[in-house]
Amino acid sequence: YTCDDVNPTLSIMLRDKPSTVDQFIAFGSVVTQARFQLGAAIPPVDFSFLSRWLVSKDQFPATDTPGKGGLGSFPTEPASPVTNGVPPRGRTGTITLDGNVYTTFLSGSITIATGKTLSNPDWGSAYAGDPQSSFRTVTADLELYDDDSVNLAALKGKALSKTPVDVTLTIGSIAGNIWSFLLKNLILPLPSYDRSGTRRTVRFPNIQAAATTVSSKDEIRLTIT
Repeated sequence: YTCDDVNPTLSIMLRDKPSTVDQFIAFGSVVTQARFQLGAAIPPVDFSFLSRWLVSKDQFPATDTPGKGGLGSFPTEPASPVTNGVPPRGRTGTITLDGNVYTTFLSGSITIATGKTLSNPDWGSAYAGDPQSSFRTVTADLELYDDDSVNLAALKGKALSKTPVDVTLTIGSIAGNIWSFLLKNLILPLPSYDRSGTRRTVRFPNIQAAATTVSSKDEIRLTIT
């Protein structure tokens, strides 16, 4: 999976228990940000989104046709909800920074700000307009245990010299559920240090990835194997 410039939308059903309490549907949603966190036993991903309209089950009968998102009635909750897959195994995989593997990786995150938004409502409409695009940004935050290894010293040196590096962050060890993120052309900031624990850590915060060329759109790539 690589970056794309299309503007897909989705509708999201927000369910609560029991099914008799008010339920919600977010119509015409665009994802504005995705954040993948690394280092936990179960690595979480957070999605933020904007929606053209949020309608509730109780509100639905009195809502006009556009506000119903093309539905004739509010959908009932499935009797047997489907669970899709299992999470990848956290704290397994390979962390490769500038071509070198690090077993001292502690935690990190990858954030994709998509640049997607919804235009203002058309004149006379109560609903947001079509999705629009702005600049996309991909950033990473990396924290490792500090040491005197040659590889880590070289990485700190590239932060000082502003030499771009590539980073591969792989989560999972079971075939079919191994997630490998490749981030290109990262300019590492000056490292910060945390001495509050029993072992000192070094952190490279808010590192922005960059595409190789204007048209390549390769600042991030996700491969699932």
